[in-house]
Amino acid sequence: MSKKIYKELDLFLEDDKTEKELKKKIDDLVYENKPAIKTISSRYSLIKTYLKKNYEGLDKDFINTIKPPDEITKALINDSMEKRQAKTNFTFDEDDINLILSLKDSKNPQDIAIYLQFISGRRASEIYQHKDDHDIINLTRIKNKPNMIKFSNLHKKSNNTNNKNEIVSLIPNTSDSKEFKILYNNLKNLLGDISTQDSINRVNKRIKSLFPKNKNMSSHRLRGMYAQYMYSQHNIEDQNINGYITKILNHDSPDSSLSYSNYKFEKKKLLDPNRKIKKKQN
Repeated sequence: MSKKIYKELDLFLEDDKTEKELKKKIDDLVYENKPAIKTISSRYSLIKTYLKKNYEGLDKDFINTIKPPDEITKALINDSMEKRQAKTNFTFDEDDINLILSLKDSKNPQDIAIYLQFISGRRASEIYQHKDDHDIINLTRIKNKPNMIKFSNLHKKSNNTNNKNEIVSLIPNTSDSKEFKILYNNLKNLLGDISTQDSINRVNKRIKSLFPKNKNMSSHRLRGMYAQYMYSQHNIEDQNINGYITKILNHDSPDSSLSYSNYKFEKKKLLDPNRKIKKKQN
């Protein structure tokens, strides 16, 4: 694909072009064929390197504009951080779960965001979404399945023939799809013009105040917590951990889910009501 892009750039630049015209051509080439965000970032980088190596007379400030939108760069950083954190050991317990579930009735938008992300297992960028993001998330309820909701990833830069749809299982006995959709849409209104990254930063700051004893807690952990909690509490088909998590997180292969086996959910130990206090034998 890169050779094809280079050839089109060369043909385009055979005639005199303004930098504005060149930038539009570059953007068109980058977004051709509905690329993933990693591909978008890679294409900008390759084009920038190619132009610097093979052309002169381009203003330095113009060269610096050949890059993906900030939201895409931040999404890639967050995705990388999420993957790194998923590979580390992480323990959470019933008190952590109960605290998160209690946030549903909060008036604080960060609390609602934490609650929604946990019960759906979505990535941070899919919950704290800014109106100018490259992808638009649309929610659809599924008839006769109140614990499931469809996330549709609508690409602004393309037609809707290649949209990605994911069926998401909400944690049972929390919010059904109707309430989830209401809370999700309300949250988008509350976030207003706050960027996705700023929303994530605010949520992580809120998490630190809510979980002072668990210093490793973050918005990136909520996805893994969802996966491990669903596996340990709602795996009615008794699937192995990788197969189950692959299914509920809509991963393409079990390898993508393997890291979440490093998460551990600890239930409270129940004390025996008939226990007796007695002196130890020497």
